[in-house]
Amino acid sequence: MSPWQQEGQTLIAVKFNLPVTEDQVKQFTDLTRVATINKPAESTPFTVKTEYCYAVLSGDFEPNLQYAVGIAKGINQKQATP
Repeated sequence: MSPWQQEGQTLIAVKFNLPVTEDQVKQFTDLTRVATINKPAESTPFTVKTEYCYAVLSGDFEPNLQYAVGIAKGINQKQATP
């Protein structure tokens, strides 16, 4: 198993109050690079890994730029498997 973070890679960690799955986070989350003088705002592709109540978003984030994370209403806790 490889570590979550690799050299030169920036991660965004989000803590939920209940356990969530990767699919839930991906469905309800939008990640946008904030507009700058030289670049317009645009949606940014990302991957998700979860561990209990935490979601870690990773992608090709550019240094020294701001990103906005939006999480839509309606995400429910992960369902236990029997």
